[in-house]
Amino acid sequence: MMTGLAFSHFMMSVSVLLLSAVFIFFLLHDRLSGGNPKERFLRFTRSRLSLLFISLFIAFCIGMMWSSDWSYGLKDLKVKLPFLVLPIVISGLQPVSEKAIRQLLIFFIASLVLAVSICISVYFGLYQQFAVMMGWKIPVVKDIRGISIYISHIRFSLLLVVGISVLLTKFFSSPAERIVSSLIILLFLSFLWLIESITGYAVLFALFVLMGISVAISSRNRQTKISAVLMLLLSATVVTVFIYMAVHNYFAVDRSETAHLETYTRYGEKYEHHPESDQIENGHYVMINIAWGEMADAWERRSSIGIEEQDSSGNILKGTLIRYLTSKGLKKDRDGVMALDEEDVRQIENGIPNATWKEKSGLRLRIERILFEYNHFRSGGSPGGHSVFQRLEFWKTAWGIIAEHPIAGVGTGDVPSSFTLQYEKRDAGMNRIYWLRAHNQFLTVWIALGIFGLCWFIWVLVYPFSKQEFRSEKLFIAFWVTAILSFLTEDTLESQAGVSFFVFITAFLIFLPRKDPADILRQQG
Repeated sequence: MMTGLAFSHFMMSVSVLLLSAVFIFFLLHDRLSGGNPKERFLRFTRSRLSLLFISLFIAFCIGMMWSSDWSYGLKDLKVKLPFLVLPIVISGLQPVSEKAIRQLLIFFIASLVLAVSICISVYFGLYQQFAVMMGWKIPVVKDIRGISIYISHIRFSLLLVVGISVLLTKFFSSPAERIVSSLIILLFLSFLWLIESITGYAVLFALFVLMGISVAISSRNRQTKISAVLMLLLSATVVTVFIYMAVHNYFAVDRSETAHLETYTRYGEKYEHHPESDQIENGHYVMINIAWGEMADAWERRSSIGIEEQDSSGNILKGTLIRYLTSKGLKKDRDGVMALDEEDVRQIENGIPNATWKEKSGLRLRIERILFEYNHFRSGGSPGGHSVFQRLEFWKTAWGIIAEHPIAGVGTGDVPSSFTLQYEKRDAGMNRIYWLRAHNQFLTVWIALGIFGLCWFIWVLVYPFSKQEFRSEKLFIAFWVTAILSFLTEDTLESQAGVSFFVFITAFLIFLPRKDPADILRQQG
């Protein structure tokens, strides 16, 4: 299971079945050896958090009572089955030592290192060459985030954040551990930067801020308090300056471009100008100096992909072309297209809309893409296909459903159909392929179970912070905060990978029984 989280949905499913089989074996063993299988089975009742997890599964079962789509509802309950099974199974296993816990965490870290290494090999094309040699299916990578070939790049980012938390809390005691852990953390941070993971870095920054606030409040040492506050201020300043500079540089436009617009091209075609449009690319206005006929004719000479066809990223090529020409300061006419070199043509065919992107990477490039989304959306463009701003439409649609069913929700099984109906009512101007769910777990729970279900869900999430036994476990708190933050922008608990990520790691950190040190000494003696 520790390995499957980073690699395979199939491994996750098989692991849950194997854990259940081991649990049943122990029950049978207790029965045949004169033990008390009932006591083992009921161990989960000693943890209120375990009972709260099970209550969530029961709540979704109750939500079936007012669902009309039982087919989807049963499928959803199957996805959420770990909420019921894992607290019972893992709490009922044999107690394990802290040494075994460390060994399992090493398996987890090792699997992340291996997964990152394979993803990097995909980035450099080495994996694809090996796949051809072995006759494997070659992964299709449309953008940098696609190099996460095993699980969603967002889910993988969250796992890496958890991995960093594991290394900092469990493997940072000796000098050797600090060196190895620091190198692995550097690898994880570099990979998060490579795949432009805003989510990963945002969660890490939130954890850093919470840790700094905790130290500033709880420490009795005045010097430590001051150091924590200064670190928080410095970090906030660096992040603010970084974002400000990215925004300032993106919107720095040469406004003189619109002062003297030519009417005709050198070959006599009339230019199309829309100076009122705010769309910009690399400091130039996109919607000016466009000669569609010349541009299309010239492009046919340069590429076998038609201007009305899709590029490798799935976008209509003419949109990619005019953005790319704009980014180079070229007019969108015959001369502009013919001025492109062969590398430029390949870039456009591959769906890269800006000539400077090949010189940029990481969060800087991701922020620039988000700024384009914002500018496109502000100018009246469709949010569909733009990961950040289409979420606004997801949330608006979700609120529309909630407004119609605020108390009881629509039921566990009717969540997808309710979204389809609401999109049809709203006519948000997005292609049907972008009619997706809320991408916010809180809104999704409210839609499915109503306001009381949402309140119960929030109570389950808040409960650990009310108990000292949970607050004192730094790794659990780091993981819990990571999971809660993911709920703000993802339907984390609506997929097998998300439920396994959330429930298994919680069960491992909290429900797995530990051996008492005295018992270990007695066994060794």
